[in-house]
Amino acid sequence: MTNDAGDRSLSLLFRIYTSGEACETLVDETVDPHGVADGFVTMSLLSRAGTLTPTEISRRLGMRLTTTSALIRRLVERGHARQIPNPRDGRSQLVTLTEEGLQALTAAFPAFFETMREVEGHLTHSTEEVQAALDDLEQAFRAVREERLERARAASA
Repeated sequence: MTNDAGDRSLSLLFRIYTSGEACETLVDETVDPHGVADGFVTMSLLSRAGTLTPTEISRRLGMRLTTTSALIRRLVERGHARQIPNPRDGRSQLVTLTEEGLQALTAAFPAFFETMREVEGHLTHSTEEVQAALDDLEQAFRAVREERLERARAASA
């Protein structure tokens, strides 16, 4: 016997996951010739934000801190980012793009935007409708995660 509601939920989460993987693969293939496939989204965030802590990068991108830390290490090793002491907190670091990282990212943007236009051309809903649905999904994911963290904190208190 199957549970239709459970099957729909599994199907939804599975489709979201596979869509994310397909997007990541397409973006990586698009920007790889510019050497920024590993870290493109993080580099894009840093290009807009300037400097951020690893924790803030994790929060904004919805990534685990351990994943973010490993990615930052690879960006630094490639010379695309650097870590500097946080003047507000001597224990933490800020992450910023290097000039080399910014140049590589800037070189990748035209191909990225062309790929975005190609994808938008294949959508059966307006870009605005898709973005609204993605906003809803992201809010739902973050709300569930926060609720679980709150329950875990309450249980350990």
